[in-house]
Amino acid sequence: IATMAQGACYVTQELLMFQEPMRALRDYFEQQLMQKHPTVTINGQGPRIANTSNLCFQDVDGEALLMYLDLHGVAASLGSACSSGAIEPSRVLINMGLTRKQALASLRFSLSRYTTKEDIDHTLHVMYKYLEQVR
Repeated sequence: IATMAQGACYVTQELLMFQEPMRALRDYFEQQLMQKHPTVTINGQGPRIANTSNLCFQDVDGEALLMYLDLHGVAASLGSACSSGAIEPSRVLINMGLTRKQALASLRFSLSRYTTKEDIDHTLHVMYKYLEQVR
């Protein structure tokens, strides 16, 4: 029990140590993206987890954007897939008040303590290129 308690303390300290750098990178990512493309919006309000950004790309096919990102080495996530293979919008986003179209145009990006500013800049570069092509 004492070892588990010690491990929990260690993990908590590690999380706190990396939380602020991840939040700073997440905020940088969102600010840079929304500055260049004002139609991109953050899904959710209030306090958020430091390493996650859920963004809505108005009038963009989220599935097509997701595939483009994947082809360029950027990992992101859309909604859940149902058994028929069709992409279904996130129930969480729908329950937050987004329309089906908005939820299907939303992607989730997750950072880790190993994510660098160069990783974010690469992602931004890829996204700028895609968004310029489709608009």
